[in-house]
Amino acid sequence: MSRVCTSRSRGAALVLVLAVGCAGVRAHSDFDPNARFDTYRSYAWISKEPVLANVAEEGVRPIDPLLERRIRESIEDRLEAKGYRRVEDAQAGDFAIAFSVGSREKIQITSTPAMGPGWYGRYGGWYAASEVSARSYTEGTLAIDVFDVDSHQAVWHGWATKRVSDRMDREKLVDEVVGAILARFPPER
Repeated sequence: MSRVCTSRSRGAALVLVLAVGCAGVRAHSDFDPNARFDTYRSYAWISKEPVLANVAEEGVRPIDPLLERRIRESIEDRLEAKGYRRVEDAQAGDFAIAFSVGSREKIQITSTPAMGPGWYGRYGGWYAASEVSARSYTEGTLAIDVFDVDSHQAVWHGWATKRVSDRMDREKLVDEVVGAILARFPPER
């Protein structure tokens, strides 16, 4: 499988998944309509390193091992609660799992109209203006990919985004985001 990274720094991705954000989780998914999700009973990690990332990219740091462990454990807990059994050998499972994390800095611009009385020289009247403010924030993304073991094809992709900060409880954030993503797996037809 190719390794992909969606952020400048996987270290920043840690901040994404671990921080407490102002906005809620926005989860999405896509799937292969021909996949036989109803036959899936067991899964395995795609490899010993299930994090999809471009480690050769300059400036990209490896994912925090604590974050990786939390994500793995949360995924395993959610899949087990759905009745799936984890197996060690990827070829022995019905599907294989991988995930990726990323973050990016964003800017939110807000314009608020303002009106009021004013004096222009010796004349009075009303003025209209607007106040503009800019606020930067970090948006984090976690993506989970499911591959059919027999066909070696991707059959499901789920991802979620959320505003994050360094002050967030990482364990709760990971559980919230993984839960939002896997609530869509298996897909309803």
